[in-house]
Amino acid sequence: MATSPATPALRRKRMSAITDELMAKCRKLNALASKMTKENSEFEAKLASLSHLYNSRVDESDNESITTTSSMFDLSSDEESEVEADEEPRRSTRSSTTSEIQNLKEINLKNFKTVVQCSKCRLNVRGGLNSFIDHIATHEMPRMECPVEGCAVHLPEIVIMEHVKAVHKRNASTISAAIKTSIAQHTTSLATLKLLIPTYFPAENYLGATHEIPVSPFGSTCLKCQKTVRTRAERELHITMHLQSKIKCPVVGCEKPDQHYNVVAYHMKQDHLKALGQLMETEDIPFREAQTKILNKVNKMMGQFFEIKQ
Repeated sequence: MATSPATPALRRKRMSAITDELMAKCRKLNALASKMTKENSEFEAKLASLSHLYNSRVDESDNESITTTSSMFDLSSDEESEVEADEEPRRSTRSSTTSEIQNLKEINLKNFKTVVQCSKCRLNVRGGLNSFIDHIATHEMPRMECPVEGCAVHLPEIVIMEHVKAVHKRNASTISAAIKTSIAQHTTSLATLKLLIPTYFPAENYLGATHEIPVSPFGSTCLKCQKTVRTRAERELHITMHLQSKIKCPVVGCEKPDQHYNVVAYHMKQDHLKALGQLMETEDIPFREAQTKILNKVNKMMGQFFEIKQ
């Protein structure tokens, strides 16, 4: 049976209902847009407040003497690890007065293109802010044993909670109060690490932005054997092979003679079923000191093995 066509009155009624529905949706969208605008304004205000707080802390720390635990890793008294005068951090070539970079406020550490040389290990570190904090943590934070019973892994404090979450599938709401206490007792606060930024990354170590700095001042072909390498780490490892650099296995109780620098990690994995990240603090610190001595010597001799670019 055929249906009768809708009357004009019925069509108007339907159109009115559709219009009302669309208007209601528009009002909801307007309300949502207003809410998002308000939240964005609040976020920007909080961000500005945090930025002001950080800058003020940096100002205060410039005038304070900060005592750190970095003396454990300071090898400056050793002849092999002394930095020669001609190896001072390279300054930015941009035209600026010295006063322009005296205050860290004028160096945008949050910029991912900012590069500053660490005063302790001479590594060039690129921003943002978290990159500088993470690097300071490698100097300041000793390794701690995983607080989960039965796990013998030792990791830097800054990543121990990530390990608990990733490996043991446990988050902050499920781990016990004892584990939380253990982590809290060992963990250095981010606020403390931020205060150490002027110590590890002083203004005079500012190297500029990444586009102003060559990827490496050295060529990629070894002058002794013509082997080609790509990265700084590969150059360092390659030179240790030429120098026959040896290092003692850090595992307590291992009586194996000193081994070539580039095979000690393989030996640990094969003979001790251990990775470098699983070393106890008493093993890790002496190993890191010995490693730093070797790398300091290697970096002093870099120009003898790889051509310095003009």
